[in-house]
Amino acid sequence: MKKKNTKSKARMEMTHADWITVYGSGSEKRGAELLKILRDKIGVKQNEKTYAGFGGGWFFEQFIDRGFRLSTNDEGSAKVELQGLYWTGAVAKPFDEFLRIAEKIRTIEGMSWKLTRVDVAVDIFGLGLSDAFPNPKSKRYKWGFAFNYHEHQTKDRNGEMLFTGYTIHRQRWSLTVYDKRVEITDGNPHPIKQSYFETLANDAEPITRVELRVKSAEALVAVQGALQTVCKESEFCEAILKHWGDYHRIKTKSGQDESRFKRLFRDFDPQTFDRVKKEKIERLYDDFKEVKIRDMVRDFIRYGINENKTADGIAQIFQEQMEWLKENGEIPESQTLPPSQKPKAGP
Repeated sequence: MKKKNTKSKARMEMTHADWITVYGSGSEKRGAELLKILRDKIGVKQNEKTYAGFGGGWFFEQFIDRGFRLSTNDEGSAKVELQGLYWTGAVAKPFDEFLRIAEKIRTIEGMSWKLTRVDVAVDIFGLGLSDAFPNPKSKRYKWGFAFNYHEHQTKDRNGEMLFTGYTIHRQRWSLTVYDKRVEITDGNPHPIKQSYFETLANDAEPITRVELRVKSAEALVAVQGALQTVCKESEFCEAILKHWGDYHRIKTKSGQDESRFKRLFRDFDPQTFDRVKKEKIERLYDDFKEVKIRDMVRDFIRYGINENKTADGIAQIFQEQMEWLKENGEIPESQTLPPSQKPKAGP
């Protein structure tokens, strides 16, 4: 990959996964025994540089120079965490390796697996912080969602904290935009990660990272299929970015999507993943299409509980089903509905 001329307005953007946590439960094996099974299934070499321990109810093993961590507990649950270093130089083909790991761990008897966290990083070369993404404190844009704000800081080699960007967040997601160049030049990154970025950028060339972290089941449902089928990293990341961008819009005063936000979150249409949740809903509708809406709601609630959905998750499922019914002409659009009536109080 060619380096960019720092005097040119052209830039290089790279989108990749930066953290994936796969969570499994249901094993009859426990603790350290399950950790060994997990290690053997993945095929970790005996001479891998690691440190192991126990904390917070979890047995764990951290693979220092490969950037991943295995954890298990005495309830028969396990976590595979593929961390930042894993995706930035420690593994030759990290996404292919992730798919291989997913295939191997699925063979552990009695365990079901799901994604519980994904970070998607967009590294922008040649643009500084103020040019790469709209600032949430600016009055020039309309942010169509609520968020909390705090500064992002990086510790330099002298131990001092430097302002390098900002994070906006809610309980289940965070979006961090920061100066990656400071971290690489003045911080204390792992040598593998430092070499990775130095290979891609010219000396002193600005690097801005836009990093989206999602933990909610609703945001990850679009890519759960990655645990069952071969897919591309680009479409995996695009599905996450697009899903978040659909519900968290940044617009100009004229009501249009802000151009930098639009390019990073909405200018693609990933096709790899079918939404498993929606397929189940459509089958459920086929089974119950003759019943009253009230009874259908009850069945959706039962379905959500059986699938371990939160109240918000159940609400979103029902909303999507209503939209599907409207699209198929089964119920009228809102503008054609009669005025709502206040329910009568019960005795």
